[in-house]
Amino acid sequence: MKWGSVACTPGGIAEMYLAGGAEDHIYIKSRKGFVSVAVEEGIDIVPVYHFGNTQILSFGPKFLEPYGRKWRFSLGLLYGILTLPIPRRVDLMMVVGPPVKVDRVPRADPRFQDAVDETHKRYMETLQALFDKYKVVYGWPDRQLVMH
Repeated sequence: MKWGSVACTPGGIAEMYLAGGAEDHIYIKSRKGFVSVAVEEGIDIVPVYHFGNTQILSFGPKFLEPYGRKWRFSLGLLYGILTLPIPRRVDLMMVVGPPVKVDRVPRADPRFQDAVDETHKRYMETLQALFDKYKVVYGWPDRQLVMH
């Protein structure tokens, strides 16, 4: 990349089915494609978390998840107030963490996969620390971030 920023939401369709409940769930453990690109290009990754985002709308029904994953399609309904697609009124808070430093390693280099794995691990640790630091500020002192 020559300039600018790229935002991505690596959780995808799988994460849509995890929204709601007493914990915040994100689908990140096996999502390393964005990290591979960052390592190949030597671009730092800036973790961002949106508190309250999972409370605005619900997605389901849950029994459709295997079909949606198989067909790679968000099969389900978004619903909020009165089970209609009307968003719930929820305060939102976006927090931005410190950049995760990324060393450039060419894809052909034998160290590439190790660099991706190590960078991904540091990204997840930084994201967890960001969540833990600001959850009290948002008003969720006991809420946990569960990484799948």
